[in-house]
Amino acid sequence: MLKKSSFFTICLAGAILFGFSADSFAQTNVSGPITQNTIWSLTASPYIVVGDITVNFGVTLTIQPGVEVKFNGNYELTVAQGGTLNAVGTSTQMIRFTSNQTTPAPGDWQYIRLLSSTSVVRYASIEYATFGLYVPYYSPVIENNLIQNNVIGVNLLDSPSTIRNNTIINNGNGIHSTGAPTINNNSIYNNSGYNLYASVFSSTSVVHAENNWWGTTDIQIIMAKIFDYQDDERAPSVYFTPFLDGPNGNPIGQEYIQGLIAGNNHWSTSHGPYVVIGDIRSLPGAVLTIDPGVQVKFNGNYKLDMHWQSTLDAQGTASQMITFTSNRAAPARGDWQFIRLTSTSIVKYARIEYADWGLNVDGVSPVIENSSIQNNNLGIRIYYSSSGLIRNNAIINNAYGIYIQLRMVFAPAPTINHNSIYGNNQFNIYADNGGFNLGPIGSIIDARANWWGTTDVNAIMASIFDKNDDNFSPYVDFMPYLEYQGENLILVSIINVFTQPQFFNPVVAETSHVNYTISHDSDVTIKIYNFQNNQLVRTLISSQPRLAGPNSEAWDGRSDQGQILSNAIYYFTITVRSSNPSRRGNYLFRDIPGTLQFNSGSISANNFNPYKGEAVNISYSLSVSGWVTLKVGPNNNSLYPTKVLVNNQPRKATGNGEVWDGRDDSGNMVNADSYLVYGWAVRSLPINSFVIQNAAPNIDFITTNPYAIYPAHGEVSEIKYRISQNGRVQIVIKDPANNTVRTLQNYTQTPAGEHTIVWDGKDNAGKTVAAVGNYKAEVTVTDPTGFVSRTRSGNVTVFK
Repeated sequence: MLKKSSFFTICLAGAILFGFSADSFAQTNVSGPITQNTIWSLTASPYIVVGDITVNFGVTLTIQPGVEVKFNGNYELTVAQGGTLNAVGTSTQMIRFTSNQTTPAPGDWQYIRLLSSTSVVRYASIEYATFGLYVPYYSPVIENNLIQNNVIGVNLLDSPSTIRNNTIINNGNGIHSTGAPTINNNSIYNNSGYNLYASVFSSTSVVHAENNWWGTTDIQIIMAKIFDYQDDERAPSVYFTPFLDGPNGNPIGQEYIQGLIAGNNHWSTSHGPYVVIGDIRSLPGAVLTIDPGVQVKFNGNYKLDMHWQSTLDAQGTASQMITFTSNRAAPARGDWQFIRLTSTSIVKYARIEYADWGLNVDGVSPVIENSSIQNNNLGIRIYYSSSGLIRNNAIINNAYGIYIQLRMVFAPAPTINHNSIYGNNQFNIYADNGGFNLGPIGSIIDARANWWGTTDVNAIMASIFDKNDDNFSPYVDFMPYLEYQGENLILVSIINVFTQPQFFNPVVAETSHVNYTISHDSDVTIKIYNFQNNQLVRTLISSQPRLAGPNSEAWDGRSDQGQILSNAIYYFTITVRSSNPSRRGNYLFRDIPGTLQFNSGSISANNFNPYKGEAVNISYSLSVSGWVTLKVGPNNNSLYPTKVLVNNQPRKATGNGEVWDGRDDSGNMVNADSYLVYGWAVRSLPINSFVIQNAAPNIDFITTNPYAIYPAHGEVSEIKYRISQNGRVQIVIKDPANNTVRTLQNYTQTPAGEHTIVWDGKDNAGKTVAAVGNYKAEVTVTDPTGFVSRTRSGNVTVFK
């Protein structure tokens, strides 16, 4: 018993002696530069920092385990470039950096600034600073520390440091970072601001913060305490999944995804379903491959935003479709944003549902096939100069099935074939002008061979918003359409369509031709319509067999009743059909006007005398055929023209000519003056249209000699004219009041060439005309049938 008692006493005494020794450690005041290797030993602890301390270049400050460093004011410990701090404690003897205040508080001292990648801070307690650790640019070792009760626990400035196995709690912000550090296996929680604040630095940077304990497993709480790209698109993305299920716990939450996609990425069923908890965006060159059967559930108003130089490869199978959907228990349209596709993206056998815009196609050309796109606000949004292939999809029960939007003059041109597009609340296809009122836009959307839920053409048209509803929108070409769901329709291509010539004159037996090329042998129907009133005027051919390849059909300008049609613009449609196998195709007329301008123009003379029968020939050409207005008026007075030569009439691109005889619109001679020809190129003619220009023979000239006579003295005037073709000619004399006083020739058949007739100044009763002044010698010529006519006037001045 005595030995035991003695042993106990000795041990107790030893413990008491050790305790006294600790209390008797010397206090060491420190400040200023450290210019040589220095050790802060336990025996000299605590160290009281009474001024800023700098560890100089080439110098190492070593702090032994168990040492206390107390800052007695707003001071800092800086390790300069090339210097080293070696502060390595142990799990049982941690180094302590703290305040020397009786009642310490965050911000009592400044920070430990590490400007050296050779520094190590391990098993240290850092508390009550402004920034516990401040690391600009370098990457020291920071691990196994307790960092608490600071304004900011760790402040990383563009630092690639690795922060590992630390407990960072009860600070304002746990970690404040600009840059791309790696933060793993820490406990970071109970910080009053953010546990991790990834400050604005680079939106393409990533902070790897996987496998940390955040004080909870509630994903929403974890996200709320992390500031990153989801909060400010200029900030880096923080990867925090998987996270630990407790301090030093097991990783969970692998299914949660957000942030950047770089390089090659693979989503498989072994890790799904994937829950999107923030925007996902890819970097240039990234590839995201999604396996068949994978489910992607969006847990909020987030998007999968593929950079235009990256690729989404989402190819399921008929039995294992990929699903993009809402993570809500009661999903609804607009629960999440969209999937932005790229030109190299492929979406096949996928289900896209409950998004705002299911698939967003913005200036790119992806492939979208065999997918179900339903219950979205916009099933597919197509914008800018997008093309791409949309085929064999079910696009149903959305607000808008496919929403196509122009951007200025950049018109989308997707191919939308063999889909089922129906049951969409607003429109199955909505082709919008994008708010750019730039005039009619010449775009045609290929939406042939789709099932629209009906074969009623009017019902189909009502479900499509296009140029028929808004003149500035594109056309949607939906014919031929499927006659039942799943019909295996072969589309017959109708290409190389043109009329030749575009302008022709049926009254002289001229014809024009419809030229076209079809891809398959088919029965062909061609119908011709009046452009002005859309009335059918001629069925050129009806269900006539034609071989694949080029074909040409002649039109004589006559109606179905055999009558020559009047001068007008006409258009045509082509329908091809074959029942075995099912083949159909349509060429529909589309009025797509283009720009029109005058290319050149000239006049035959600068000076002329209308009284002598002289006239001015005006020649001009256009960039393309189009509607033209030409007027003659005094110099600088186009608003009040003297004569309208052409008023919004179709003209060819080349070889156009008009004649002005010096008379105004009332037929009176104009006063001697300077006159200009004003031209307006109104708009181009519709492509592949006919222009019937039934024209009488030209009257090349008309002269009177002399152009002034005294009938009372027996003087006469010789009227000379020339016509270009055989025709029926009438010649009358009209007095100054424009009344006919003499008929010299009354529509007699007259051969082409030059002819002369004399007027003796007398009326039809044989009496000398009474009124003095300017008389018209008016020559009218018709074609031999009398269908069309042309008139030109000369002048005879009568004196008493």
